[in-house]
Amino acid sequence: CLRFFGDSLEKEITAPFGHLPITINHSTPELTIQIWDSATTKVKMPPRPWGQEDTVARGEVRGFYDDQIYVALSADVGAVSVCNIEENMAVFWIRSAEHLPLYERGAPLRWILNWWMRQHGKILIHSGLVGLRGEGLLLVGKGGSGKSTTALSCLLAGWDYLADDYCLIELGKPPSGHSVYSTAKVTHQHFSNFPNLFQVDQNPLSSHEEKVLLYLSSRYRAKLCPSVPLKAIVIPKIVDRAESGIVKSSPAAALRALAPSSLFQLPSTGDAEFKALTEIVKILPAYILEVGRSISSIPCTVEEVLQ
Repeated sequence: CLRFFGDSLEKEITAPFGHLPITINHSTPELTIQIWDSATTKVKMPPRPWGQEDTVARGEVRGFYDDQIYVALSADVGAVSVCNIEENMAVFWIRSAEHLPLYERGAPLRWILNWWMRQHGKILIHSGLVGLRGEGLLLVGKGGSGKSTTALSCLLAGWDYLADDYCLIELGKPPSGHSVYSTAKVTHQHFSNFPNLFQVDQNPLSSHEEKVLLYLSSRYRAKLCPSVPLKAIVIPKIVDRAESGIVKSSPAAALRALAPSSLFQLPSTGDAEFKALTEIVKILPAYILEVGRSISSIPCTVEEVLQ
């Protein structure tokens, strides 16, 4: 349940979840997130009971989180995320909608969702996720490696789309991947490679940002899949040639591509998440996708992994 105090953030926060509707009922929500912005509510954020020196790496606030309560600060925009696991209650507070950065518009509330979902056997990772004929492929690597290009080219070729940046994974036999956001981010330079996406709804701030933020549920709702069993890990790598190619890789290479960005971008992640990622790369075979300049060659090349 997303409970908004002030209406300026409602569209920004809910749009990325537009592919995951539920029927409204009167049962008790499993998690309630209160979303505040000071500009429209005219309510100032309560004074923070910590000093600047208490904010450590990844936004964690020293002395203000434990196994039940998590607190993190987005220092660049002054937003605070708090989650009380025992009470199934969370708060996201920011000064105004204008301060919401593009990365938060594309993947809102991800800190809170990561804290809460890992209590339910799922972890949020920095990865793309696509599927074909009921089998899913994780696309892993640092920013700029070609995850979004690969995911969008597969979507336009008729694949199921689950993520280009963040998704949930769940250990099992087989492990599975779950979609959280129906957004995609692509640089203005590479956006020109996807003329079919020009009519997709875009965040108006995208024109002033490095990347274009696309809301895919506006035109591709039927191809936005909520969950898929995982078949393999694909590590995109941009190469200077026309055609794409596939090369077998190793569990160690997959872990190096997956773990650093997943662990360093999310507060309070540690040994449990690293152990889960280690298990995933042991279970799933890994391949390097050499991403060539020909966008149309990418989906056929990726399909070789499934075959």
